[in-house]
Amino acid sequence: MQIRAHNQTDFDQLAELRWLLKASDDPTVSQTEQHSFKRSFCKQLQLSESLGDSIHWGIDDQPKLAGALTIRVVRKELSPSCETGASGYLTNTFVRKDLRGRGLGSQLLKRAIGWANEEHLELLIVWPSEHSYPFYRRAGFRGESDPLELALQNTST
Repeated sequence: MQIRAHNQTDFDQLAELRWLLKASDDPTVSQTEQHSFKRSFCKQLQLSESLGDSIHWGIDDQPKLAGALTIRVVRKELSPSCETGASGYLTNTFVRKDLRGRGLGSQLLKRAIGWANEEHLELLIVWPSEHSYPFYRRAGFRGESDPLELALQNTST
């Protein structure tokens, strides 16, 4: 398995993983809604792609993605003292149930954090589900309540 950045051919699979993530959290969501959801989610992914504001990291387990996470880049407004700067909103972290417990989610998160440092993001934030607080805390995220934050090493000035 390889962890890699998304490409446009991954959109259907990213939509499927998002569906699995949210359907597992919400038992009231029906399978009949899945097709409509996937179509809408893929449109949102296309918009995000055109804006260049997100990256989706996937665990490539051909022929499908075994897991994924998303970083949405939030850029600071320009100011005289600081021309650049951005933070990342981490969301949609998910590994297929049959592949959990193998460290894949930790590897995925580590790669995403590495990318955020390479891109000179200042901070990553996440609103974890109740059961995923330990996962993010092990990776260095801090905070007493939502959101949890991870200050990154290679900040821009």
